Amino acid sequence: MDRKTHTAHSDDLNAFVDGTLSTEERARMTTLLAQDPGLERELAELRATARLMSQLPEYTPRRSFRLGEEHAKVVPPPATGKILQFLPIVRTLSVAAALIFMVVAGSLFFDIN
Repeated sequence: MDRKTHTAHSDDLNAFVDGTLSTEERARMTTLLAQDPGLERELAELRATARLMSQLPEYTPRRSFRLGEEHAKVVPPPATGKILQFLPIVRTLSVAAALIFMVVAGSLFFDIN
Protein backbone atom coordinates (compact mmCIF):
# COMPACT_ATOMS: atom_id res chain seq x y z
CA MET A 1 0.00 0.00 0.00
CA ASP A 2 1.17 3.51 -0.67
CA ARG A 3 1.41 6.44 1.71
CA LYS A 4 -2.00 7.87 0.69
CA THR A 5 -3.74 4.66 1.73
CA HIS A 6 -1.92 4.69 5.05
CA THR A 7 -3.01 8.28 5.61
CA ALA A 8 -6.58 7.31 4.78
CA HIS A 9 -6.44 4.63 7.48
CA SER A 10 -4.74 6.80 10.10
CA ASP A 11 -8.00 7.70 11.87
CA ASP A 12 -8.99 4.04 11.91
CA LEU A 13 -5.56 3.08 13.25
CA ASN A 14 -5.82 5.65 16.02
CA ALA A 15 -9.27 4.36 16.94
CA PHE A 16 -7.90 0.79 16.79
CA VAL A 17 -5.16 1.69 19.28
CA ASP A 18 -7.66 3.51 21.52
CA GLY A 19 -10.12 0.61 21.32
CA THR A 20 -13.01 2.76 20.09
CA LEU A 21 -13.79 0.85 16.87
CA SER A 22 -16.97 -1.15 16.50
CA THR A 23 -16.73 -4.93 16.13
CA GLU A 24 -17.07 -4.92 12.33
CA GLU A 25 -14.61 -2.01 11.93
CA ARG A 26 -12.15 -3.82 14.20
CA ALA A 27 -12.47 -6.99 12.08
CA ARG A 28 -11.93 -4.96 8.88
CA MET A 29 -8.81 -3.32 10.34
CA THR A 30 -7.48 -6.71 11.48
CA THR A 31 -7.86 -8.01 7.92
CA LEU A 32 -6.13 -4.94 6.48
CA LEU A 33 -3.30 -5.26 9.00
CA ALA A 34 -2.77 -8.91 8.06
CA GLN A 35 -2.53 -7.98 4.37
CA ASP A 36 -0.26 -4.95 4.67
CA PRO A 37 3.02 -5.04 6.62
CA GLY A 38 3.44 -1.27 6.21
CA LEU A 39 0.13 -0.66 7.91
CA GLU A 40 1.11 -3.08 10.66
CA ARG A 41 4.39 -1.19 11.13
CA GLU A 42 2.44 2.07 11.40
CA LEU A 43 0.20 0.47 14.04
CA ALA A 44 3.28 -0.60 16.01
CA GLU A 45 4.61 2.97 15.85
CA LEU A 46 1.28 4.34 17.09
CA ARG A 47 1.22 1.86 19.97
CA ALA A 48 4.80 2.79 20.90
CA THR A 49 3.91 6.49 20.79
CA ALA A 50 0.84 5.92 22.97
CA ARG A 51 2.94 3.93 25.45
CA LEU A 52 5.56 6.71 25.62
CA MET A 53 2.89 9.39 26.02
CA SER A 54 1.28 7.51 28.89
CA GLN A 55 4.65 7.44 30.70
CA LEU A 56 5.00 11.23 30.63
CA PRO A 57 4.26 13.02 33.90
CA GLU A 58 1.03 14.99 33.95
CA TYR A 59 1.65 18.72 34.25
CA THR A 60 -0.34 20.64 36.83
CA PRO A 61 -0.30 24.42 36.35
CA ARG A 62 0.68 26.58 39.32
CA ARG A 63 -2.54 28.57 39.06
CA SER A 64 -5.87 28.45 37.29
CA PHE A 65 -6.03 30.18 33.93
CA ARG A 66 -9.82 30.16 33.81
CA LEU A 67 -11.28 33.61 33.17
CA GLY A 68 -14.28 34.83 35.09
CA GLU A 69 -17.40 36.56 33.85
CA GLU A 70 -15.82 39.98 34.45
CA HIS A 71 -13.39 39.27 31.61
CA ALA A 72 -16.05 38.37 29.07
CA LYS A 73 -16.04 40.73 26.11
CA VAL A 74 -19.38 42.00 24.89
CA VAL A 75 -19.41 42.06 21.10
CA PRO A 76 -21.63 44.81 19.70
CA PRO A 77 -23.99 43.85 16.89
CA PRO A 78 -22.76 44.71 13.39
CA ALA A 79 -23.62 48.17 12.14
CA THR A 80 -26.49 48.28 9.68
CA GLY A 81 -26.52 51.97 8.86
CA LYS A 82 -28.00 53.71 5.86
CA ILE A 83 -24.68 53.65 4.03
CA LEU A 84 -24.65 49.85 3.92
CA GLN A 85 -28.10 49.84 2.31
CA PHE A 86 -26.74 51.72 -0.71
CA LEU A 87 -23.68 49.53 -1.18
CA PRO A 88 -25.16 47.40 -4.04
CA ILE A 89 -26.26 50.57 -5.88
CA VAL A 90 -22.82 52.17 -5.48
CA ARG A 91 -21.16 48.99 -6.73
CA THR A 92 -23.39 48.89 -9.82
CA LEU A 93 -22.82 52.57 -10.56
CA SER A 94 -19.05 52.08 -10.21
CA VAL A 95 -19.08 49.29 -12.78
CA ALA A 96 -21.22 51.40 -15.13
CA ALA A 97 -18.86 54.38 -14.76
CA ALA A 98 -15.85 52.17 -15.50
CA LEU A 99 -17.51 50.80 -18.64
CA ILE A 100 -18.43 54.29 -19.86
CA PHE A 101 -14.87 55.46 -19.22
CA MET A 102 -13.46 52.54 -21.24
CA VAL A 103 -15.82 53.23 -24.15
CA VAL A 104 -14.98 56.95 -24.21
CA ALA A 105 -11.25 56.32 -23.83
CA GLY A 106 -11.38 53.66 -26.56
CA SER A 107 -13.21 55.96 -28.96
CA LEU A 108 -10.70 58.75 -28.33
CA PHE A 109 -7.78 56.39 -28.74
CA PHE A 110 -9.01 54.89 -32.00
CA ASP A 111 -10.56 58.15 -33.31
CA ILE A 112 -13.99 56.66 -33.87
CA ASN A 113 -16.27 59.67 -34.41
